[in-house]
Amino acid sequence: MAGLRLDLRGCTINQERNAPDICTTAPSVPYANQGMAGRHIALDSIEDVFYFCESLINKQWSRCYSSGDSGTTWKGLPVFLSNVLGYWTTSNQIFASNQDQSSFFYTNDTGLTWTSTSHSAYATASSSSGWEGAQSLDYSAPLSGVTKGDWTADHMGVSRGGNLYVTWDACCSHTF
Repeated sequence: MAGLRLDLRGCTINQERNAPDICTTAPSVPYANQGMAGRHIALDSIEDVFYFCESLINKQWSRCYSSGDSGTTWKGLPVFLSNVLGYWTTSNQIFASNQDQSSFFYTNDTGLTWTSTSHSAYATASSSSGWEGAQSLDYSAPLSGVTKGDWTADHMGVSRGGNLYVTWDACCSHTF
């Protein structure tokens, strides 16, 4: 006897519930940089390590993850990291911060260790020509996506080369 299982993924959008209704509420997590609020992605383009963070609306926390094997496995970043800010190609460093961006960290070993650093070190990196900043998903445009290298994050989740590797924990507004 054969069976078929279907899983619905992504945010439901139809005539009763259209795109503007779904993602107009920004996350309640208080970020110093509102551009990093919600879901955002970064890529270590030299080591090919992909990072993403998700802040859940109506939750006061964010979680970040990385994959260095094209999405086969994912590891959670330390819980004190809420934002992956970007990649500095000049020094091969990914920068991250805590929730309110009062503490900054970097890794240059694909996320195995995170070293505390100063805001001025981050400011120097992020203003240099070798800076590749993280990109945020726009809650007000749920059908749009952002791309880093051949990775894409959109309303469905995170994909690479057309293959979906991560589906979001919940839809944008968390009201379903």
